[in-house]
Amino acid sequence: MGGGTWSRSTYDRVTARKVSKGASFGYDRHAKSSGRYEAHDDLKVIVGGVPVTRESRDSDEHPESTPIVIGFDVTGSMGENPHVLQKSLKGLFGMLIRKDVVSDPQVAIGAYGDTHCDRVPVQLSQFESDNRIDDNLDNVFIEGCGGGNNGETSTALVWFVANHVVTDAWEKRGKRGYMFLVGDECALEVYPEESKTYLGESQPFTITPQMAFDKARERWDVYFLLVDNFSAQDQHSRRKYEALLGSDHVVTLETTDSAPAVIASIIGLAEGTVDSGELATELTDAGFDSGVALAAVKSATGIDVTKHGVGVAVADTTYGDLKL
Repeated sequence: MGGGTWSRSTYDRVTARKVSKGASFGYDRHAKSSGRYEAHDDLKVIVGGVPVTRESRDSDEHPESTPIVIGFDVTGSMGENPHVLQKSLKGLFGMLIRKDVVSDPQVAIGAYGDTHCDRVPVQLSQFESDNRIDDNLDNVFIEGCGGGNNGETSTALVWFVANHVVTDAWEKRGKRGYMFLVGDECALEVYPEESKTYLGESQPFTITPQMAFDKARERWDVYFLLVDNFSAQDQHSRRKYEALLGSDHVVTLETTDSAPAVIASIIGLAEGTVDSGELATELTDAGFDSGVALAAVKSATGIDVTKHGVGVAVADTTYGDLKL
C-alpha cells in the first residue's frame, strides 16, 4: 500500500503507449465482451460478501503519507471521465511529486454509478504511490449506464470511503485526506438492500447523501468537480452539492479535461505550497497543456480553499484567505 514512486518514464512507456494505440481500459472491454459485468479484482469493494478495507499507510520510503481519493461518475456521458484522467496523469503527478506540492501522495482510484439500476455502482482501488495508480485506473469498469431517475449514487462511494478507509494521516497526525468527485448529476440515497448488495453492510436505514457526506467530511476534505451540462442544470446539481459541502467545495469545470489540473491546484493551495499568482505557470511546468492550465485556473477562480489543517472536525472547519 503506497510503496514506490510514480515514474513519468514508466507512464510514457506503458500507459501513454496504450492511450496512443487505443488499447487502454482493456479490462472494461474484456468484461463487456465476456458478459461478466463486475469490477476488476483490484477495485472490488466487497470480497466474499464482506467489505474490504483500503489503507493509506506511512513507511520508511513515504513517512508522511497524504491520502487522495479521485472518484468518477462512469455513467452515460460521464464514462469518458477515466479516459480524461488517464491522459493527464503525467501533469497531475508532475505537480504533486516533482513540484513537491504535497508530502508522499498516495492515490486511490474510485468510480461510481447508480445503485438503483447498475450492476457495478461502486469501485475503489487500494492507495498507491507508484505506477500501480495507472494500472488501477486502466482497470476501471466503465458501465456507462445509470437511469433516468435524476441522479446517481456518489453517496455510495462517499459512504464507503468514510467507513472502510484507514489512513495514518488521520490516525497518527489527525490530518484529513483529500477526496475529489467528478460528475454532473446530484446525489441520491442508497436503500438498505442496496447497502447489503453493493457495500456489504447489513443495516436497517437508508443512507442519505447528507449522512454520507457529513461522515466523510470528518476525516476528508471533499470537493465535487461539477461538469455543468444539461443534466446538472436540470437537476440543480450545483445547489444540491453546495448544500452538502458548502459553495467553496463545489467547483464548476470549464472543461472535463481540466479536472486533474483543478485537483492539483486545490491541493497545492490548501497545502500552501503553490502561489496563486503563479498557478498557471506551475501547471504548465508540471506538464499540463497551457489551455488546460488556464481552464483550471478559471474554474477555480474565487474559490476559498480550506486550509488543510490538523485535527479539524467538520463543525470547526474554517476557511483561509487563500484564493485561486
